[in-house]
Amino acid sequence: LRARPALPGQPWGSYCIVRVSAGPADLRDPGDDAPADLAVLTLNPARPGPDPLPGLRPEGVLLILGPTEDGLLWPTLTPSLQRALRTRKTALYAAASSAADPPAALLGAICGVLLDQGWLDLSARRVQSIWEAHQSGARESGGAEFALGLAGVRRVDYSGLPDAPLAPAPTDDQAPAVVRGLGHGDDRYD
Repeated sequence: LRARPALPGQPWGSYCIVRVSAGPADLRDPGDDAPADLAVLTLNPARPGPDPLPGLRPEGVLLILGPTEDGLLWPTLTPSLQRALRTRKTALYAAASSAADPPAALLGAICGVLLDQGWLDLSARRVQSIWEAHQSGARESGGAEFALGLAGVRRVDYSGLPDAPLAPAPTDDQAPAVVRGLGHGDDRYD
């Protein structure tokens, strides 16, 4: 298992990308441009931030922490992300975020996606027992949160859901609304 965080450190409030590689033998450093099989979006998908799809393989998987119902998750995605998911035929998974032990629940959700995609040759019970054996010495194991993440992940079927309309792109000659109001005020300061 090899983790490679995005370096140098990101400024406060921006996103962070960590690439994790796993394999049965020693791994060479894949570099920053290696395509990913799975992308995890842990922030609100409606917020402006990184586009998770460019580094993802065409048949890759996107896991989003948020509402697990299709009709509630899909409208929270930006219109451009919705269209990109449809165009690239990316599998979309949803997992409920956990307030009690987020890392354990997130790892459980990732394992659930890997199991559902057939990328792990293990059963869910075996994955759960490996987690429990690994956490046996820890004071707070997060076993319940891991199990909830493992069982709570689900694939979102967005084929029948409507796309959100794209917002019209501003033209070069349009000024933002804040600037347009500057010349129309009366001659006093607020």
